[in-house]
Formats: sequence, C-alpha cells, structure tokens
Amino acid sequence: MRDMLHRPLLAALMAGTALVSTAALAQESIGTSAAVNTASTLERGASQRTVVIGDDIAFKDRIITNRDGLVQVLFVDGSTFTVGSNSRVVIDEFVYNPSDGTGSLTAEVTRGALRFVGGKLSKNEEPVRFKTPVGILGVRGAIAEIDLEPACLSSGECPDLVANLVFGDELTFTGPDGRRSRIYQPGHSFVISRSGQGVNARIVQLKTLDRGTLQRRLQGQSGQNGGAIEIPTDRDVAESGIPRENSDRSPYSLRLNPGLEMVSTAIAPDPDEPGIASTDRQLAVSVLDEAQSDFIREDVGSEPEGPIYDRATLTGVFGTPDSYTTPSGVVIEDPWAQGISRIVPPETVTVQVLREDGEPVGIELGDISLPYPVEEGETPIEPRYSETYQRDVVGGTILRGPDGIAIYHLALSDYETESPGSLDVVVGQPTPREVFFPSTDQPADLRTYELGEDYARTRMGLRSDVPLLNPQVAFEFGNEFLSAAAETPFYVIETGQSRYAPTTLYGALRIEGQGADQRSMIVSDTGFVFGNLAGTGEDALGIGGTRRGSYRFSAQEEINFMRGGTGSNQIQSPTIFTAIAGRNAEAFVYGSGLNGGLARNNWADENTFIDAGLMDPIASPADPQRYSSATVPAFLTMSERLDGFDRTITDDRLVHGFAAGMVEGQEGSATPFRSIYPGGAFIAFDPVTASLGGTIDVADTTGTHPAAFAFSYGFGFDGEGEFPAARSAFLDSTRFAANSTGPSNVQGGNTTFMFSRTEEVIAHQPYDPEIGFTGRDPGTYVVSAGLVPQDNLFSGADVSPCRCDFMQWGWWGTQTEFRDSSLTGGSRTDMVHLGTFVTADIPTAAELPMSGRGEWRGHAIGNVAVDGELGTRRYVAVGDMAMDFDFAERVGTLSIDNFDGRSFSGPMGSSGVGDALNRFDGPLSGDGLSGSATGSFARGPLGPDQGVLGSFDVGGFGYSAAGTFMGER
Repeated sequence: MRDMLHRPLLAALMAGTALVSTAALAQESIGTSAAVNTASTLERGASQRTVVIGDDIAFKDRIITNRDGLVQVLFVDGSTFTVGSNSRVVIDEFVYNPSDGTGSLTAEVTRGALRFVGGKLSKNEEPVRFKTPVGILGVRGAIAEIDLEPACLSSGECPDLVANLVFGDELTFTGPDGRRSRIYQPGHSFVISRSGQGVNARIVQLKTLDRGTLQRRLQGQSGQNGGAIEIPTDRDVAESGIPRENSDRSPYSLRLNPGLEMVSTAIAPDPDEPGIASTDRQLAVSVLDEAQSDFIREDVGSEPEGPIYDRATLTGVFGTPDSYTTPSGVVIEDPWAQGISRIVPPETVTVQVLREDGEPVGIELGDISLPYPVEEGETPIEPRYSETYQRDVVGGTILRGPDGIAIYHLALSDYETESPGSLDVVVGQPTPREVFFPSTDQPADLRTYELGEDYARTRMGLRSDVPLLNPQVAFEFGNEFLSAAAETPFYVIETGQSRYAPTTLYGALRIEGQGADQRSMIVSDTGFVFGNLAGTGEDALGIGGTRRGSYRFSAQEEINFMRGGTGSNQIQSPTIFTAIAGRNAEAFVYGSGLNGGLARNNWADENTFIDAGLMDPIASPADPQRYSSATVPAFLTMSERLDGFDRTITDDRLVHGFAAGMVEGQEGSATPFRSIYPGGAFIAFDPVTASLGGTIDVADTTGTHPAAFAFSYGFGFDGEGEFPAARSAFLDSTRFAANSTGPSNVQGGNTTFMFSRTEEVIAHQPYDPEIGFTGRDPGTYVVSAGLVPQDNLFSGADVSPCRCDFMQWGWWGTQTEFRDSSLTGGSRTDMVHLGTFVTADIPTAAELPMSGRGEWRGHAIGNVAVDGELGTRRYVAVGDMAMDFDFAERVGTLSIDNFDGRSFSGPMGSSGVGDALNRFDGPLSGDGLSGSATGSFARGPLGPDQGVLGSFDVGGFGYSAAGTFMGER
C-alpha cells in the first residue's frame, strides 16, 4: 500500500526507468534514488553495488560516493538528501506514518557533504537528526547543509564541520558534553571545531563563509545527467506531488548587517548544469509556487490556523523631531545628525494596515502607500512626495523579519529647508508577557539577537558596527576602525523564574595600535526585561538598560565618557505597554531610553546617550553634539539552554583579586592607582538571577594625586547587599558585565567613595529621597575580557596572553564627580579609561604548600602615562610575566618583561598568615623605573597554587604605569 501511495511522487523523477516490485518496496523501501551521478555505491549488509536511478533505499543502507559521485534520495515523507562527492551516509532510523505525518528520521554522516530538504517528518516536534563525528545536528522544517570538509576561514581557522541553515525554522547542535545551541534565523551557520578542551560551536553569518567548494560537491560535475534517460520538465515535477510532501518553503533572503545579502543555495544552481542540479531546480520551481502563501512562519510549535494578523495588531512610529530639548535644557537643533528619534503619537501619523482576506498586504501613512513584503529580507522604497506630511520621501527600506514583523524606514527631506529626517514604522503583534515571565519555573535559555543596520546612519555614510556610539564619534573613529571592533550580539539571559527578570548584555571594544599611536573605545549595556511599569505596577513588556563606556581618539587626547539609558522602542498596543514583537519575542527596535526603554526605571536624565569630557558636567554637557541616540532592529537568531554553560566560577561564587588604572583628573593629572591587598577587586556572581556585583578598591601608591589617596567603586549592587538585575548581566565564567547603581536600583553613588588626603571619606552624590535624582551616578563599568577579546593587542606587542581558564580578568572604567567642602573649589571630576582587573579563588595562607618551588608564566597588562613636549600620552600596554617562588622560604622573584618595551623585576616575600588570604609583595626596578607589586596565589583545578595574580606600578623620568598580572604554573 505504501508503494502505491508514494509511487506517483517518484514517477516524474524516474522518467524512462523500470519500477521495482511492489512487494519489495513494501517490505524494505523508505525512499528512492531520484538522481544519481556515477561512482556512487550502496552498501546493504555485506552486499555492495553501484547506485542507479530508481534504486530503493532501505533502513541501515550506507550511501558512499567518491570524488565524482553524487546521489539524491527522495524519502516517502517528501524529504530529500543530496549526498555530495567523497561522502558516507548511513540511514540509522526511519519511521513514518503517512496518515498523520508522524515518525522519525536519523542519519549518520561521517564524511563529506549533504544537503537536506525537510519533508513531513521535519515538521514534527522532534527534529530530523544527523549524527556527526563532532556532535548531533537537528533540523526542523528547514533546508540545511552539512559539510565535514569545510574550507578554512579567512582567520586561518580550519573547522571540523560547518552546518548552514539555508531556509526554514530551526537548526540545532548538541555537543558531546550535552551542550545545545540553536539557530532560529536562516542565513546563519554553525562553525564547529575540536581541540584539547573539547568541541566548540559558534554562530556566524552564512555570507562570511566560502561555500564555493561545497556547492560544487553538491551540484555534480558538468555533463552528467543524474542517471535519468530523460530530464524531468517543470510540469513533471509540478504534477509529482513533491511540493505537498515537502516543507513548502521558498528560497530565503535575509538582511544581514550592514546590507542586503541574498543567501545563495543549491536549490537554485547553475541553470546550465544538468544532472543533479537540474533535479534540484525542478524541485525548487514547484516548491516555490506552492510556498507563496506560506509567508508567515512560526519558530516553535505548529502552524497557526489563521493569519497572524487576526490577533491584535500593533504598530510603532518613530520620527526625527524638528528639534529636541534635553531634560537639562540643552537644545539640539539638528536631531537627525545625532540619530535622535522620538515616538510619533497616533494623531500625528496614523498607520493603517491594509488586508486582503484577513492577511496584510500593505500599510498606509496618509497618502503614502507601501507594500507588505511576502518574503523576509529588504525591499527598497521608491522616492515620492507626500502632500499629507509636506515631506519628500527620498528613499528607504522595508525590512521584513520573522513572524510577520515588518519595519519600514522612510528617508525624508523637508520640502522647503531640505533638512534630512527619518520615519520608522514597526508592524507586528505583541509578545505575550509569559515568554519572559512564565507562570511556573522552567529551564532558562540564552537568547541571541542580531543587531541590524541603523538606516539613518547608513544614509549619513556611516557603516558603524557599534550602534551605541554617538554618530559624530563614529565618524571620528571611521568605518575601518569600528568594523574591526570585537562586538557581541545582544544577549537576553533568562532566569526561567517569574520572580527574577531576564538580564540583557551587549559590549564592544577596540584597541588599535601600540604606544603613542594607540586609540581605543569600549562600550557596554547591561539591563533587564521589565514586566511591569514603574509607579503603577501594571503589566508591561520591554527592555531597559544602561550605556556605559569610554573612548580616546588618540594617546594625546583626553578621555571621553559614555553614559545614558538604552532600551527597546515602545510599540502602540491597545492592551499592554509593550516594546517587543512576535509570538516568541522575535524582534524589537533597539536604541536609547527616549522611546519607552526606561519606562520601568524612569532614569529621566539619562534618556538619551550622553558623552562627556573631564571639563563637562557629569550628566549635562552644554554641547548639543554630546547627545545622541540610535534606531536599530534586533532579530532573534538563536536560543540555547543555559545549563550547558560554565557558570560555577567557585563553590561559593565569590572571587577576589586586584585592579589597577590611570586616574585622570580635571586639572590634567594622570595618577597610577592599584589594589594593595587581595580583595581590592571583589565579585560575587549569582547564576539564579543572572547578575553579579562587587567593588574595585585602588590606592595611590605614588602619593601624587591632588586630592585622594584611595577610591572605592561599587558596581552591580545597591550598597545594601542587593544585586539588582538592571545594572549587571552574568552569562558564564568568561562573559559578564556590570555598571554602578544606587539604592533600590535608582541613580546614585552610595557605593562609590573617595578617601581624601585630609582623611575625609566622601560619598559620591547619592540618590536623595527628598529631592529625587541627582544626575550624578558615578558611571562605573566592569566588562570581562572574554566578552570582547582583544587578541591583536597581545600579538601586536609579541606577547603571549595567559590562558588561565580558572581566573577572570577584564576592563573597568569610571566617571566621578565628588562634591564636598573639603575639596578645592568644592568639587572635582576624575575618570578612568580601560583600567584592568583580575580575580580568582584565592586560598588562605595556611592552604599553601609548606615546601617545594614553582614557576609561573603569563602576561601583564596596564595603563601608561608618558610626559612629553606635546603633553601627556596615555595608552594601554602589555608584557610578559614570569615568577618563581620557594614555598619553604616564602620568597621568590617577579619579572615583567617587554612591557611597553621596558623590563623590571624584584624580590617578592609572603606576608599573609593563617586564615587570611595569601599575599606576597615587594619592590620592582629596571630600565630606570622603580615601583612595587602585590599579588596572591590562585587556586586552580590542579591545586591551591596553580596560578598567580596581582597588581603593580612603576615610574620614573616622566613615565608612570599601573597594571595587573596573571600567570599559571
């Protein structure tokens, strides 16, 4: 019976070939070789034969091809395998019930390349599985490619496997350790490599890979005919029923930052290539025809019974205002040049969604009519003039995203003044609040969102990959500098519990050059998903965070500090305040806090992005160009379980260590500060709330700062022992960040203190419940090095960084404005740019060995200030670190070599005793410099003394430096 049901599907693809017996098919066949190129072998049990077109494929069959071989298998559920040259595939499991489409399919791919086009089995809740030497791939409702002999990447990395989600719903990878990764968005790939530390899978954009060799292996050699006596026609395939059995999916195009990228697939191979390519092409024609109505895709679960827009439709409209006045009274006359966009009320611009048969076909904005694209990707907007709004529409883009979401960007020009402007319209449906705040506890996921293109910045000629930068700052750095920055996606770290909000995390860092030629930039955003509104407590859904960072255009220029609110733009909904769209939170528009992102915390004086120099008021610079915003689409591309990540840190989740930085004052001073005891950097991690908090304590060991001998900077907690999610995000042991905050998670600096030379303890201006927000949050940031790696900094100086997997290190900075009558002039401002910290599990002195010797190797990293005729140059430097130590005598030697071209060393002696954290310290000298160092031994998997870490400072003849070091035995 199964033979009779499925034989019509195969007839067109087996033109001119005799059929096998019905009895044999009913007994063994699960599919048929629909097209074959020579030199392909089928192994069944102990027998082996050359594959020909029309061969039955049975359970446990092994398909083997050589360099000229190629086989396409059509399974009875409508799935297809295209087995490329030099490949080996085994059908491990095939169960199919044609009455309801249920069953399972598992194959083992141990060599070569394979393309899979999903049929009915791939639409089930359980994906089709492919076992590979490095892990298991799962495909659901999709077209996927597997390459076990991929080309090497441009970076020089040669992965063991690359898997591409060409089109469809989902591609997953589960490694040998059980860690699961997931891709939602087509146009992305898994790049998987093996090393001594295990299997590593990461996500890249498909367009960045060289797929030429893979495509040739999956298309066959020129002149081959796929084993068919007669090549199938369009009509043959259309009448075969294949499209109804297959995934009903059309070829996919996705806008990938920074521009449109059509994902090329072998579904549409060279039209002049016969054989397998012809069969693929005929299949694609019919699949595409029947897929046109399937333009709304659900990422999880079953397909909806009716159109997505039968539910409550929401729209959001954001536009460039004629001018904008900040809360501090600064008037911005050209908001468009600063990327500032505001919510446009419905009475100003009314959006009407046009429908046919209940499905969206376009929108109308007054006299402007625009289509609703059927396929995902970008559609250009043609120029026109609007009588309704008295504006020229000079162009624009319609960005069609997942789950029916569409973003319309209209590039505008004032008819009379020709002043540029923008109008952005978001069409979608609200995300259910339960997506992030479940009624019952459930496993937590890491959601990864790809940040897209800010079209207004593109129109300015700016192709910045760092959306949190002020556009004018991005212009100053230039596209080449920013395109080389280490930048994260936008992470949402779920807690799986309704009482704890998910946290959010983003970061970018670029350090270019060495010494006096260096320029640098770091920015981070830590926030949370809010589920209700501040004040009223009513249900809501959105993202709110804090932008913190700093930059230096050149070694000779002063620090500029970045602050301001971030969040997702509000979208109008009749039922709930929302700023996230899609049934599974597939999209939002990312920018500053101007448009609803701060609705939960109401940090009113930080609603825009704010940049400030040492001479500017901390939160209200007078220069209008210091204020900016962004409008960036964010689409969900991946979701994976957090239980597969290393989030242990230590047994008690507490680490101690050291920090250092160059404190730069308003009068032009540059003073090295560093920790002088273990615990000078302290961090507590909480995986339950996905947050962290701690302090950085540093002292002036040179005695040269004009006002302070020490500072204490708090981050991620409110001074009362609470760790609010709004200012910190903990993903895993190498990726985390935090910002300073105040009591009850509002602005204020009650966790930041100055210890003045007059022995005053001065608190940074805190939140005052009588007068409200002071606008003087200290703005401290802490960013782990693993979040934004800077390998070029070390390689450029010929320094090998310490791997030191059992330690945590990274960057910190701050912007403080202390006010007190004891200070000269009543106040002072100081900043730190790219200070460093290192932490670990530091054992007590009593836990260290009492005999034996050891040697440790690693790196040193810190900040340098060099006085010269043209002023003081300030930059980051790295060097090699080495230490030897005699535990019986409790003495040793610390050496730091090639640090900014200088070397220094000195004797170290142990000073910790008993239950106190172990500690060593001593003087340093060399190359005309002198200073000191403090450090500790760190516990690792191999013992209590596996690592060393600490801080140092040196100076002399107009040169000063402070930094941290780390090494392992």
